[in-house]
Amino acid sequence: MSTLTLRWRRLLPNHSETCPRCSATERHLNRAVDLLKRALSPLGVSVRVYKEALSLEEFRRNPLESNRLWIQERPLEEWIGARVGESECCDICAPEACRTIVWGGIAYSEIPTELILRAGLLAAAHLFGTAPAEPEPTGAEACCPAETFCCSEEPQECCPVRC
Repeated sequence: MSTLTLRWRRLLPNHSETCPRCSATERHLNRAVDLLKRALSPLGVSVRVYKEALSLEEFRRNPLESNRLWIQERPLEEWIGARVGESECCDICAPEACRTIVWGGIAYSEIPTELILRAGLLAAAHLFGTAPAEPEPTGAEACCPAETFCCSEEPQECCPVRC
């Protein structure tokens, strides 16, 4: 039996309570893992999830390590063609900015179930040797410069917002 492995790291300063952003991601992760198990079990693939705590000291040294998810030891953003951003979070994390995932022109402060599923299914396809080498860009990433995700000329159909 093959195994799909997910590893999630989040700030857990007192080994009990985390920030609202990481709490929401944990709910999404649990839901995604449940759905992945149901979808992949009939194919002979088990799903394992590891949750790692990041101390406040570790977080202060590198805040973008919190709320980070790897699937098959590859960052989620690589599986789905997303990029990492950052934004203000809460009192627990302040004054540091926390990790966001930017995909399809939208910045997600918590990692939604749908993105975890997308990445998990792509990773599972790799277990069978049937997945494309690189994810196809979607939305603004398909037609606009990667660093801006908006069109510098006239708005395009895939990117209706002008810079």
